[in-house]
Amino acid sequence: MKSTPLMKADRFLQVKTILVFISFVFIFIVHEYIGQTVTFIALDLVLSIYLVSIFNGKYRYLFLIHPVFILFSSYGFLIPFTDIGVGFTYVNTFDMLFDASLGVNEVASSEAYIDSNKVFWFSKIYYSIIPIIWLPKFLYSNPDNITLYYSMGFFTMLFTALAVYASQYLHILKKNILLIYALYATISPTFLEINAALHRYQLLFFGLFLFLISYIGLVKKRNSWHRIAVLIFIFFASIFFIGLSKPQLLLVLLVFVFIDMTISGKLSMVSSMANYLDIRVLFILIIFLIQAFGYFIIPDGYVTDAFQVGGKFNSIASIPVLGYVVRLVYAVLSPFPWIDFSQMSIYGYNLIFFIMHIFSSFLASWMILTLFVRFKMILKCNYDNEGTIVLFGFVTTFSLMFSSIGFHVYLAPALPFLAVLLKDKYRISIIYPIFFIFFMEIVAQLLRY
Repeated sequence: MKSTPLMKADRFLQVKTILVFISFVFIFIVHEYIGQTVTFIALDLVLSIYLVSIFNGKYRYLFLIHPVFILFSSYGFLIPFTDIGVGFTYVNTFDMLFDASLGVNEVASSEAYIDSNKVFWFSKIYYSIIPIIWLPKFLYSNPDNITLYYSMGFFTMLFTALAVYASQYLHILKKNILLIYALYATISPTFLEINAALHRYQLLFFGLFLFLISYIGLVKKRNSWHRIAVLIFIFFASIFFIGLSKPQLLLVLLVFVFIDMTISGKLSMVSSMANYLDIRVLFILIIFLIQAFGYFIIPDGYVTDAFQVGGKFNSIASIPVLGYVVRLVYAVLSPFPWIDFSQMSIYGYNLIFFIMHIFSSFLASWMILTLFVRFKMILKCNYDNEGTIVLFGFVTTFSLMFSSIGFHVYLAPALPFLAVLLKDKYRISIIYPIFFIFFMEIVAQLLRY
């Protein structure tokens, strides 16, 4: 049987992946000799080279920025890394779930699960932080504090590489589109910034990426029984990872499936009814219903607290539709305002992350404004499933209705799926995000007095 270019590409993908595994084994063997910093930066570099090798074109080399940024930015923290933000909460959770020998504390784990609030049988325990803390402790019995930062960077690259591999192995997304999402999930200002403190959103984004891959593969592609079996496994794995990280997002995913099926005409009765409504009116109605159903489906520990934490507009933020807009603006810009900025402690007094935040907010503003301005055109785009992917990113932002107000990290998992909006054919003039940010800066400064 003659080999096709696709078969050759698959073989090269497997060879590259095996070489990554061999490189990891070698680094783990010599980790005691090369030290903590070199070990994790080397792991990061291996994954960067792996991603470079998968894609084509000049932009693929941007992946090499990641290990360099992680290394040099680590020297800018002026306080212990675990003291930044709510890092101590994650460390305490890990210490509760594991004993000194890294064995699972079954009694504590069971009690914590029983006592916690649950959404769709998933508990409000930060399980998704476990691998980030476990790996440094496994390799080094008493790892340096900053090693957790290196571990964060490594898992950012690892989860992205695994998602890219799954897409390439199953031929779900074309390389040019996949490259956009992979770059944004690794070296964008957003994903560099959020690693300034311990968080659980690497696994969440990984789960979302896998869900999207499995959904497009199952619903929009023709498949063999083998591919269907693999896609179903990936689908359930994605649900598990999302549930561990942020289970209330599972409600949002149901909404995404419903909307996409409606737009694509697969729900004929609902689609015919939706044709009588303007698409914007339909989304306003959906946002209202999500927030209303959230009160009944999601426990008070998630919903009530989220409606009351953070921001000066708590009363407005609990109003359906308008509250979503307020939460979205807060998530895009916060921490804000930037003139006379007084919250450097959330970045460990590391200036580079504040600079990253400004760029991240600018890009987020540009994408969100583009989404609203080009809304109908984007949803009708069937090229490489771009309309479906942008819809997925947009619907993911609905989870802000079940989150505390004013945290940029809560918006971050949605942004890679909106990154395609920065392409020439979609994006609006750069003047709009600049004007928006300047206007909001003026408003924020006035509210200080």
